[in-house]
Amino acid sequence: MFESIAEALHAELLKSCPPDRAYTLADLKARTLPEPVGLYAADLARKAAAAELKSAHPEHLRWTDNVEDTVATFERHVATSLTNAVVPAEEWEQVLREATGRAIEHTVRPRSGLVSAVFGDSDDTLDQPELIARMSLYHAGLPLRAAVVRALKKGGAQKLDRDQFMSMVDRAHDTITFDFGRTEWHRDLETLVSLLATAGVEGDVPIEVATALLDDVEQTTAAESLRAASLTSVNVQEIVDLLAGPEDEDFTERQIDIFESAPDAETDPGNVPLWRRFQKNLNEPIVSSAKPLSAHMDLSVRPESEKRPAAAAVNGPSTTPRPSSPSEEESQKPLWQKYHAGAEPGDPDVSEREIEFRTLGRDGTRNRDTFIAELFEGDEQTYIEVLHELQHSKSWPQASRVIAESVFKRFQVNIYSDEAVAFTNAVESRFRVKEAGS
Repeated sequence: MFESIAEALHAELLKSCPPDRAYTLADLKARTLPEPVGLYAADLARKAAAAELKSAHPEHLRWTDNVEDTVATFERHVATSLTNAVVPAEEWEQVLREATGRAIEHTVRPRSGLVSAVFGDSDDTLDQPELIARMSLYHAGLPLRAAVVRALKKGGAQKLDRDQFMSMVDRAHDTITFDFGRTEWHRDLETLVSLLATAGVEGDVPIEVATALLDDVEQTTAAESLRAASLTSVNVQEIVDLLAGPEDEDFTERQIDIFESAPDAETDPGNVPLWRRFQKNLNEPIVSSAKPLSAHMDLSVRPESEKRPAAAAVNGPSTTPRPSSPSEEESQKPLWQKYHAGAEPGDPDVSEREIEFRTLGRDGTRNRDTFIAELFEGDEQTYIEVLHELQHSKSWPQASRVIAESVFKRFQVNIYSDEAVAFTNAVESRFRVKEAGS
């Protein structure tokens, strides 16, 4: 998809690094080359050198005594030789072309790029040491790589297939970027913008690059809207707006500028991530109150006489209650219901177990004790508060923000633990049920 940009970058770099000599690893680290391009070229040089040296391994020699000392000496020679790998002049043009292609592809698609760097086209199952070793071949998003390495080390010895590794990468990326604002997204895009500028693409970002980036970070609706607008390029600030979401009054005006000629994007719901499908439109802000959860909730303990009857009693002899005026109904609402627009008007107070079921589903409620112990450090009150907040979240982005801030961050939870994954999946599945029934 990005061949033309990679070729343009390749042509520009050949001007400053012509194929008239061999290039050492030190040359590849020099400032003459963009950092990711130099790192990918160095990987290719070491790989080719290792393959060349392997052909001379004592195991392949018939006229040499393959004793232990000989093998050990050869291995030391290989290690030294790899630190002095070079790209021959006649191979430089092709190596640089492959390095620029990887740099562009992985920078535009950071998540799928990391998976590609590790697995290539294979569907093998790899153990932890091999996964970490192969991740050293990915140079486009170092914070993402570091986060995944930490997750693998925390998880202990384990084997992952391609899909499992992709899920881990997705969670790591979402955790890193969940509270990104415009400044952080600008910084995150600096490498891409720099590569494009070196390739001669200055100013706006080509539409195929912008949409591929948005697709990779699961902003599919935004990507489809850009495609529908029949644009050829888009400003970096507009991409940042789409990634960061609305924070100021100018955002909506810029959104209108981008999409004013675009019809409503009709997308297959099955291809759109749940949290995007559940969001009503691109301009919907993610509401995240700065107040503690308890400030929005009715946490007072009521006398038994004031509590609602059990479900069985509700089905008993019917009585005709006195109609309540709107003002009375409003005053009787718990605080969390007044503060959340997502609450249904007149939604009756329900039991904690009912809130738990609505938020986590049947399978999730079975893990109640485990969730409280492992995710909330035994704090049942906060567990209930968070369930209330999640129940009245308007969208999956808002709910995921609640989980990240009020659970994972507050209690320093390992987001890759079985309990954390199970809790997140339970909440997300309930949004899927709501969305399917709407």
